[in-house]
Order: sequence, then structure tokens, then C-alpha cells
Amino acid sequence: MAERMIVLKNIGRVPFQAVLYHDVVCAARQKCTCLTVFPQGAVKPAPVRMEASFRLNVKQESVPLPAAVLNIPQVKNGLSRRPPFLSMKEVQAKVEEV
Repeated sequence: MAERMIVLKNIGRVPFQAVLYHDVVCAARQKCTCLTVFPQGAVKPAPVRMEASFRLNVKQESVPLPAAVLNIPQVKNGLSRRPPFLSMKEVQAKVEEV
């Protein structure tokens, strides 16, 4: 079954930034999609997770995001405020053929 995907649009007057993506979305999906890097020059380089987040400039739409982003506190606030500064629409997830 395909994962439910949404697109968010910033309809406010200032840029919008969502953090806690890893804590909320990766935990809900039970799969981490954050970037892992290995620092250069370290004696024993250990992987470092670069936690995902996203930013929307004024009037900008996001790429399709997993519906779990609706549980991020900043996104909840943006959708529930009066007037809201985020809008949301559900989109069909693309199924890749092998």
C-alpha cells in the first residue's frame, strides 16, 4: 500500500521552517531518511546524522511529503492558526516500477 503524501504551501507573509522532522516523521515511518555523513580527517570517523528539516519561502509549495509531517508541532500550528499560514493538499504517491 502506498504511503499517504501531502503538499504544504506557505500562504503566510514570512518564511516557514519545520524542525523535529527526524523525531516525528522518521519515528512514525520507523525508517530514517536523514542524511548520514562521515567527517573527514577524523582518526576514527563515525557516521553523523544530519537531521532532516524543511523550509518554505512565502508562496512556496513543498515537494510531496509523508503525511506524518502533520504531527510536527510547527506544521500543526501553521494549519490550525486563524488565519492559517500553511495550506495542505493530498497528492497521489508515485509508484516506481522496477
